[in-house]
Amino acid sequence: AAALMLESARLHLDKLNDPDRAFEAMRAAVAHSPEPAILAALGNLCERTARWSDLAQVLEQLREMADDAAERAAIGLRLALVQQQRLDDIDAAIETLREAVNAAPDDLPARQMLGRLYRRQERWEELIGLLSEERELFTDPQRQAATCYRIADIFEHQLGDLEQAVGFYQQALDSVPGYRPAMRGISRAYRILERHEDLIAVFEHELALAAGGAEKRTLLRRIAELWQQELNDPAAALGAYERLLSLDPNDLSTLRALRRIYTLGCRWDDLIETLRLEAARTKDRQRQIALLSEAAEIQLHHLKAPHVALATQIEVLHRAPDYQPALIAAGRLLKQTSKYEELLKLHRRELDGCHDAAHRAWLLMKIARLLAEH
Repeated sequence: AAALMLESARLHLDKLNDPDRAFEAMRAAVAHSPEPAILAALGNLCERTARWSDLAQVLEQLREMADDAAERAAIGLRLALVQQQRLDDIDAAIETLREAVNAAPDDLPARQMLGRLYRRQERWEELIGLLSEERELFTDPQRQAATCYRIADIFEHQLGDLEQAVGFYQQALDSVPGYRPAMRGISRAYRILERHEDLIAVFEHELALAAGGAEKRTLLRRIAELWQQELNDPAAALGAYERLLSLDPNDLSTLRALRRIYTLGCRWDDLIETLRLEAARTKDRQRQIALLSEAAEIQLHHLKAPHVALATQIEVLHRAPDYQPALIAAGRLLKQTSKYEELLKLHRRELDGCHDAAHRAWLLMKIARLLAEH
């Protein structure tokens, strides 16, 4: 009898183009013999004729009849799709998917769809619970790291709980050391929380994993700036800048940062060396002269080494013979060190390049005095 009813349904649908009669015949067949194959045929007819509520009922019956957990989960997924996409009943779809996940905990399609619906409905706590189950289910470190990262991202961006986010970012890194998304996430959270030393530790770890020179330089600069600007630890900042300079000896910004730290620490010899390094690396002649002149002033006033300062001023004059500040400073040092013949030569050289009448007269007077006295 059921077979006759199925044939009647097929004829009404395919030959007579009467889907309503076909549906009634098919329902009669199911009532007479509710077997899975007949229910499946009725389900196909419902889908073909867009009878979504009836299809949902058929799928529920098929799910109840299924013996295998994986089969129940597969039917549940299909039912949830109908509930969501055709009946616009998100709550029913979520409940169906929950049952599917409970029936087959490792069924990824059902889990993924349930996760999407939780996110769409902003049911964050339930989504975290679902992801936490996944973390326990799967032993693959990459999958565990990705799952912990997703949980951390929800805590950070949806729930605004940065401390919890940090915990899960760290769990992701415990699963896969150096996991890039978690490294970026935990760095961001530490920066907002002003946990600067923890942030430095993350950067140091990234530095150990970095392959390219540009990435290493960027990380070292961040580490140095955190020590200097946020933690007010110039000694630690100095170490980072010196490491940075070893990677790129020509980086002028690093040299300038070192100069500031050496000045604060009264490390005059190191400061002079840095000034000389910067002078050697810059192409700006005026900048070279200014840097060497600064070095000479430090040698004179802080190191109390007039002979060394004089040599540096002479070096400046080799680069710029008419540079007045160096001429004046060198003259003063030559007189202080009683090098009168060299002082006389210096004044004569200065006189040769001088075009100001008053200054020439002053130089001639000094030359005459030197000749008379020495």
